[in-house]
Amino acid sequence: MLLPYLSSRMIFPLAEKLSVRDVRSRVRAINRDLATPWAEREQRNRLRLAQIVQWAQHEIPFYRDLFSRLRFDPVKILRDIRYLNNIPVLTKADLLEAGDRIVHPDAKLHLNMQMSRTNGSTGASLPVYFSPAAKDESAAVTRISQEWVGFGPSDQQLHISSELPGEVPRGALREEWWRRAATNRISVECASWSDENLQALWKSIERHRPFLVQGHPSTLFHLANFVKDRGLPATGKFKVFVSTGERLGEGHRATIEAVFGCRVANRYGNAEFGIVAHERFSPPADESGTESDVSPADATARHYLQIMDPCVWVETLPSTSGVSGPLVVTSLVNYAAPLIRYATGDESRVIKGRAGVYLEGVEGRVHDVVLINGVRYSTSFVQDVLSRHMLVTDFQFVRRGEESLELRLALHNARDEAAVRGHVEQIFGPGAVALGFVSRSQFIRVGRQQKFRYVVDV
Repeated sequence: MLLPYLSSRMIFPLAEKLSVRDVRSRVRAINRDLATPWAEREQRNRLRLAQIVQWAQHEIPFYRDLFSRLRFDPVKILRDIRYLNNIPVLTKADLLEAGDRIVHPDAKLHLNMQMSRTNGSTGASLPVYFSPAAKDESAAVTRISQEWVGFGPSDQQLHISSELPGEVPRGALREEWWRRAATNRISVECASWSDENLQALWKSIERHRPFLVQGHPSTLFHLANFVKDRGLPATGKFKVFVSTGERLGEGHRATIEAVFGCRVANRYGNAEFGIVAHERFSPPADESGTESDVSPADATARHYLQIMDPCVWVETLPSTSGVSGPLVVTSLVNYAAPLIRYATGDESRVIKGRAGVYLEGVEGRVHDVVLINGVRYSTSFVQDVLSRHMLVTDFQFVRRGEESLELRLALHNARDEAAVRGHVEQIFGPGAVALGFVSRSQFIRVGRQQKFRYVVDV
């Protein structure tokens, strides 16, 4: 077990060479960009936006047809950024219908494209593609975001993930081993919020004493209450918790910081773009700006998330509430499969600062707790295990009183019903929960804005 704990300064370059990657040079390039005064960087980013839109117009079949119908001229973006609004927002339904027409015709033939799948939290799960350069850019952004919270090359990080049933292929295990060794990463799986699982998770944290812990805030919130209720000494076991995968509530932040004596960093990202914005503990130098512009120090104090602006162009659409609106993102680096004005399904507010732009009040997926056979499960865990075999497009638990619980499932293909029944029994046990197979339109939406929730009471 010595090799995984050697400094990533030694192992990362070797892993980078063996996997034919170029991440470190991208880290340096992005950091140079971020060190550029904001006024100059903003103009450079607008040029990048016009360039990728113009590329898509000529090289990507989907956009070639769309821009032809719109008579859209990308150069006009440089004269007036409001011209960008003439491009309709790209929805998940549009992306699903476009299929390979959103990818450059030669990309899959000549490039080692990476296919990822969205998690389905804001719509049906669907494939997205990254060029090797875009994949390296995403990895570089991850390393930079860790630098922003004080994580160094010799520090250890512990990632909490869902415990997936079944056997992991040997090739995937080998790849994961290299990833852990190259990034000083320890992976810990947690299947539920049972006392047994929370105890095992806490023992792992105590044993490894990592600098950084990353996972769902709901899991750390339950772990905080677990150690607090038992009077366990918890302060100083790790320095930073990075919240990922779901919305971070202020109550969760306060409890985690109070119990563990750590700092909490929020981040926003998704499968389509990687990390889009991240909280920053050490703000850059202040710059000149108007009195209304937010200073870097104020952004840190208010827990704003700084947008990785050299890599993505971020907008929020108008909202009737006037506070936050639908979050729309354009990749500035993924030329092989560009997503232009893509509706993420989340909401936020873009704040202009003196040294960059920020997200305030990100409203993403909210996970609930379900009690099955006396065991508490997070719906994030259920989502992870159901999406593993890519048979389920979405799910919802319907509760009727305290006793009746039904798991409704929408499938990609109705013929997979028997296989999905088997997966559910493997997770929870035979007959543990009633199953219903429905279309996504039959899921129950709640509230004035008809929001989707993973657990609804009827």
